[in-house]
Amino acid sequence: MKVNIVDALMGNGKAQPMDNLVYTETGYKKMKELKINDRIYGDDGLLHNIIGIYPQGIKKVYRITFSDRTSTECCDEHLWTYQKPQDKSKDVYRTESLKDIMKQDLYKITNRGDKNWQFHIPITSPLHFNENILNIHPYVLGVLLGDGNMADKSSHGTISITNPEIDILKKISEILGEEYSLNQLKNNNITYTLVDNKKNEQHNEKGIRLNRIKLELDRLNLLGKKSEEKFIPDIYLKSTIEDRISLLSGLIDTDGEVLNNTIIFSTTSFDLANQVKFLVQSLSGTATISNRQTKYSYKNTIKTGLPSYRLFIKMPKNIKIFSSDKHMEKFKKGNTNPLRTIRNIQYIGEKECQCILIDSISHLYLTNDLIVTHNTSAAINFINNSNNENRFLYITPYLTEVKRVIDNCPVKKFKQPESFGTKINGIKYLFNQGYNIVSTHSLFSLFDEEIIELAYTNNYTLIMDEVADVIETIEISKDDLTTILEKYARIKDKHLLEWYATDYHGEFEKFKRLCDLNCLAIYGESVVMWLFPISTFKAFNNIYILTYMFEAQTQKYYYDYYDVEYNYLYVKGNSVNTYEFTSEVVLYDKLDYKKLIHICDNDKLNRIGDLETSLSKGWYKRNKENKNMKQLKNTVSNYFKNYTKTKTSENLWTTFKDYQSLISGKGYAKGFLSSNMRATNEYRNRIAVAYLVNKYFNPYIKNFFEQNGVEIDQDAFAISEMLQFIWRSAIRDGKEIWLYIPSHRMRELLINWINNYKTSEGE
Repeated sequence: MKVNIVDALMGNGKAQPMDNLVYTETGYKKMKELKINDRIYGDDGLLHNIIGIYPQGIKKVYRITFSDRTSTECCDEHLWTYQKPQDKSKDVYRTESLKDIMKQDLYKITNRGDKNWQFHIPITSPLHFNENILNIHPYVLGVLLGDGNMADKSSHGTISITNPEIDILKKISEILGEEYSLNQLKNNNITYTLVDNKKNEQHNEKGIRLNRIKLELDRLNLLGKKSEEKFIPDIYLKSTIEDRISLLSGLIDTDGEVLNNTIIFSTTSFDLANQVKFLVQSLSGTATISNRQTKYSYKNTIKTGLPSYRLFIKMPKNIKIFSSDKHMEKFKKGNTNPLRTIRNIQYIGEKECQCILIDSISHLYLTNDLIVTHNTSAAINFINNSNNENRFLYITPYLTEVKRVIDNCPVKKFKQPESFGTKINGIKYLFNQGYNIVSTHSLFSLFDEEIIELAYTNNYTLIMDEVADVIETIEISKDDLTTILEKYARIKDKHLLEWYATDYHGEFEKFKRLCDLNCLAIYGESVVMWLFPISTFKAFNNIYILTYMFEAQTQKYYYDYYDVEYNYLYVKGNSVNTYEFTSEVVLYDKLDYKKLIHICDNDKLNRIGDLETSLSKGWYKRNKENKNMKQLKNTVSNYFKNYTKTKTSENLWTTFKDYQSLISGKGYAKGFLSSNMRATNEYRNRIAVAYLVNKYFNPYIKNFFEQNGVEIDQDAFAISEMLQFIWRSAIRDGKEIWLYIPSHRMRELLINWINNYKTSEGE
């Protein structure tokens, strides 16, 4: 058994500024507004959940400008997936940090003196939006936005289209069917009014007959809009791919040009120009906008007209956004799809940044202008880069992480035990069949001898996200323990109990099973300890434990007790493709917590915790029925009500579970969370935290380890436990928190930790 501790697996941030935009299911949001489980669009055009948000603090930020004049910002560690010109024929991609890209030339000069741009960023697949109910066919709306007169809100205003192209008019008539007619004006042979043949069925409050399309344009707030005021309603912008193509076709057929394989769209509406740009980008195209000030002659005087916006559009070979005869005749199909090349990288200063992780295989997400960019990647490459013969059991406390493993390791085909009956029967089946397995800590603790043997014989590697609960005391009466020791079991090395009575069946069956698993021990004369079966860990040739501050955790002392050797590993690499475990020490980027964590230094509020053991479990037991408990409750209430002045929904607090009801009060009661809770993200919006605990190692467990030669660091354990709780709050998203720690001991431990926790700048 080889145990590897991947400690402090953090940093490696591929950060973007907090004001950068990310495209979500509700539209663009700033990076700072994102939350866990928000759904954002990936490069596959589909929605994906955010499963990780990693604050990166203040970073040096660069603006990257692309060939279509779009731009975005990121730090120099941010990952970019790209192709070089020589990669296109092989259809392969590379992934590197901006820092590495900046070491290379953005272009090379060809023999003809042209610039051959080197970094081609992939274009997103068409975005998949939900189907919307569109009462006006999208092609017809596109034509109305291009060549239509939207009339006005008076009862006499008409909807008309001015266009001389018979094929376009014919297409509109076919779409509208018998319910509408296009009637040519007598004095204008290219203008047609759109007549509702069933308008008798539509009336307003005064009984005037109404055109249904006019009614719908009014509902969409388009009725009466002049050319420079026209826009695309949101339900059309975010409808199906087919609807968006049809809408663009109506716009391009009327106000567009086609020159070989380039499409040009013109409008006097600023909003419409940018919405057409979005439509094009959402369909895997690129669009560059230019504008010019128009002029016209009136009575021999040159006058200033409306600004004109022109979009130069490139679309994928398989998506056609026009249908008119005149455009089809001029169009020449190109051999290349749209692309973005990096044209400029400019340092713009320092900004607060964060990176995000989404549950997609590529981890690529869409930032402003639907630019495909990268997010952070974990050491899951270790699994994907392993031989097919290698089998893995991945254990995690997070259900979201279960899905992430399945989605990010498609070739490995990870399975969940509960998909095959009960969890116990399911995992036995999966081990038997040799599948890669992903499950939670709760199942791991239930392994029996059969499961352990299956894991061992099938040569599995264990990857454990966070440590397990590996030791606890067992309640047993002194008489029962005396009977067991006199008749059935003996004490052997390391104070473990060995069951020697054969063919035993009786009331102590549970204790016999635990002895057989080598996980029952005794301290003193009356305290029985349950230890996680070491045979479970020994069933795996290789173990990787992903955690933080392992040196202070109970599992470390448990391994020391069983004389288990372990190595410390780090993560190195500068891209999603190069991350790997290494024994070399790697210094990760760290935040400056001095600026983020505000510790309450109010002497009056802190007085109750001045003694060394104040607020320990023993202190609570001694004071549960006296005025000290009431005083503590009053100080907590005072802290939230008068010191932080925060809302109930912003408060988080903890104490030992047995004393929760004695401290709970109005304004913060619902913010209670058990002090040993780790696997939850539900409190990440809490900015005011009260940590009413003075943590000490369980004295029985501490003494048990120490009598077996394992030294315990009480302070390291205490700060580790406190940090795990604090990280349930808004600090996990890099936000400021206000922290009340009445225990003088715990408060000093945190202050010392913050002072010794250097930022990435080494301050």
